[in-house]
Amino acid sequence: MNRPFLRCGTVCLLAATLGACASAPAIRFHTLVAPASTTAPASPALLDRLDIASVIVPAGVDRQELVVRQGTAGLGLLENDRWSAPLADELRQALANSLGSTLGARNVSGLPSPVDADVLQIRVAVRSFELQAGAKAILTADWTLERAARRELPTLTCSTRLSAEAGNTASSMVEAQQKLVQTLASALDAGARAQASGSARCPD
Repeated sequence: MNRPFLRCGTVCLLAATLGACASAPAIRFHTLVAPASTTAPASPALLDRLDIASVIVPAGVDRQELVVRQGTAGLGLLENDRWSAPLADELRQALANSLGSTLGARNVSGLPSPVDADVLQIRVAVRSFELQAGAKAILTADWTLERAARRELPTLTCSTRLSAEAGNTASSMVEAQQKLVQTLASALDAGARAQASGSARCPD
């Protein structure tokens, strides 16, 4: 057996493997959570607790990789651009951060609360979450606000439809969608304030 030849083959195979690893593009992680400095605190606080009880996203975009629309009927995956958490969790955290700041409320999502505690319970069902390279980002969502401990306040059920221009890069598309999520948070904030005043009217 030609051992030098085997040693050479092993070394060559290892070098080729390392070369392939070195040339593999890096994976980039993205978030929908806006920087803390972009959200101004409310004064005074509207309520004590908020609970984002559920966030539902369309199955077609519920992946770790970014899903980008291609043409009128196609969808493509950006294998090296991924969400830092499941998309529904990204949305929940982004909304919780924004609303916690603007409403002056503690986020108690997933935590038990006393039966008689005044908690703003929020449910969000995303109907459309699109990234279109060089075109726009689209976000359409139905949402419900409920104050179970205050039966005199109406339950508010509304829809929000948003779009924003986006660039050709994954980062620019994510930034556009991040702004739409913040706009959705503003709509939820306005809805919570209308609800607190006894209005059952959805914000414009």
